[in-house]
Amino acid sequence: MGTIAGVLLVAVWIGWIVILITLYHKIFNVVYFSLMDGLLKELVVSALIGSVLTVLTVQFWWAVLILVVIAIVIKTKS
Repeated sequence: MGTIAGVLLVAVWIGWIVILITLYHKIFNVVYFSLMDGLLKELVVSALIGSVLTVLTVQFWWAVLILVVIAIVIKTKS
């Protein structure tokens, strides 16, 4: 794997992590009794799920493009 491909994979992975954490906080009201433990668990779970989604994104890149186009069309209509 080339350097550019590795950088792109890391960027997609970080993008998924940000999206997952954002969605999690939009869906649930989160209260931390221990801030460090809560944030660490949240980051680890988001990183694991983000890894799976990154692999799926690379394997099914054509489906991701179709979903992005559909999302843009829906967003512009509303």
